[in-house]
Amino acid sequence: MSPFTMAAINAYRVEYDAELARRAHFKDASSRLTGIFAFGSMEVCEAVSQRHHWPLNQVQRFKPENVLRATRVNMDIVSLARTAYRRASFTPESIHHLWRSYWGGADGYMMDLPTVDGRGREQHSVGATWEWIIDGVLRQEGKIEPPMGP
Repeated sequence: MSPFTMAAINAYRVEYDAELARRAHFKDASSRLTGIFAFGSMEVCEAVSQRHHWPLNQVQRFKPENVLRATRVNMDIVSLARTAYRRASFTPESIHHLWRSYWGGADGYMMDLPTVDGRGREQHSVGATWEWIIDGVLRQEGKIEPPMGP
């Protein structure tokens, strides 16, 4: 298979496995497939923008309204899962542990993964960047002006 095909399959598997775990063990949590993703503060937006090179000029301020449910999750676990799914195969138990940690609100996660060249192993760990998955309506309050650079 081509690298593009494998990347597409693994990206799908991340979301599929997350949804299976949510449906099985966290039925009251908002779905990643239908929810709206948001950060709780501008400080978190700025930190994520720097780490992932997301443009701050697209950030907008919203006020939640008519919220059916909102779930706080650690986006760093999903980022780690995206890396891990590209590098390794997992047992059902390890997949179960990963996604239960994500939906359960773990404030960090560690995985032992093959090195990029496949000749060794290395530890990957993440802390916590909290984001919200919201089922409901968000009313736009305005665009955020990013801070001016030096």
